[in-house]
Amino acid sequence: MKLNLASGVHPLDGFANLDPTIDGWTFESGLGDYPGGSVEGITISHALMYVALEDWPFVFSEFARVLEPGGVIRITEDATDDRRSPRYGGFDDAVTLTSSVLVRVYLESAGLHGHTCAPWFTHFKDGSLIQRWHGEPPKVFHVEGIKP
Repeated sequence: MKLNLASGVHPLDGFANLDPTIDGWTFESGLGDYPGGSVEGITISHALMYVALEDWPFVFSEFARVLEPGGVIRITEDATDDRRSPRYGGFDDAVTLTSSVLVRVYLESAGLHGHTCAPWFTHFKDGSLIQRWHGEPPKVFHVEGIKP
């Protein structure tokens, strides 16, 4: 089982695609439909910036809960802390300024091993978690969490 969270206009074949605008799912509602340790991979692209930082501990705990041992979550977000990024300082109606450091802190707080990755590198068994809809560094960053 693989999840594409906040899939929007980019559903992925072979994934359960969940999105607030399509099926009403939200990060804040959690992943209660998925038992603990039942997901091998999760991909998220440009969505956590729309989740309030105060909700991140629960959201990241849900990622960790559903991942199987050795499972990988890949997060691609705007680099709002990099002065070279056109998204520096935020984008549109984003509510959280995202950075690779911040995402890694929350991954590691949830018990996952965090890694900053190059655009085409993944710790997952194949390239299916990689999304590049909105560019490459320095505009965006790619971080993965691995469940021990």
